[in-house]
Amino acid sequence: MIAMIRKFLDLAGERKKQLYLAWLFQALTSICEGAIYFMLFLAIKDILGGSFTREKLIQYSLMFLVYTVLHFIFYYFTIVKQRPVSYAMMRDERLSIAAKIKQFPLYYFTKDKISQLTSLFTTDLSFVEMNIMEIIAGFVSSMIMTVVFALMLLSVDWRMALLLFVGIIPGYILYQQFQKSMVQLGEQKKNAQVIMIDSTLEYVQGMETIKAYRLEQSGKLVENQVDRYCTASDRYEATLTNWSMGYKICLNLGLFLSLGVGIAMVRSGSLTPAT
Repeated sequence: MIAMIRKFLDLAGERKKQLYLAWLFQALTSICEGAIYFMLFLAIKDILGGSFTREKLIQYSLMFLVYTVLHFIFYYFTIVKQRPVSYAMMRDERLSIAAKIKQFPLYYFTKDKISQLTSLFTTDLSFVEMNIMEIIAGFVSSMIMTVVFALMLLSVDWRMALLLFVGIIPGYILYQQFQKSMVQLGEQKKNAQVIMIDSTLEYVQGMETIKAYRLEQSGKLVENQVDRYCTASDRYEATLTNWSMGYKICLNLGLFLSLGVGIAMVRSGSLTPAT
């Protein structure tokens, strides 16, 4: 992920400042979200402790309102700063690639190369344009939220904080394996897509001959390549889902532990119910 962020910043060029500003707003959004949860904890603590008064109700309500409004304001500015940068970057990248293609020798433009270029312009760059920015923003948000919640938990009870983060190490190991698997399957899906586009272009370009000689059965080749691409895509998505579920289960191991250990600690009197 860090390598992808570096590549994306290289593509951003002079727009890096806008990206940094967008990520700053993303960080502030996450901090406000964490603050809302912390206010909820303080309110529950006062309610269970019998010290919840009318004044505290007004105080917590105002704080909830302030953090919620700030959360949406910062999120709005995150989107406003982030989306235009993504579109502008991919526009520049398309123009840059188009300019480079003009310099290629004529023998470069074979059928398979045309298919690769078609896939590049229609699928690859569109995916980057629509998804990569969101993926990076989600990564930044999750890292900040992890730090925010860690600090919150440590300030409440360090034992429970350690329990909640038990799954991070096995989750990280699983994530590394997950990355390797997805790169391999992603290449297979990409190759199947290029072959499918190649077959489709050849079929469409030869439609006049197909109609003249009644060779409609030649469309079977296109159908086979579409099926291969569908199979590769299904395998990619199924593997992605399996790895993602395993990763999320690891991250939630601490939650299950904290529930069991927390109940035992509450019964022994070493932990308050609110915590």
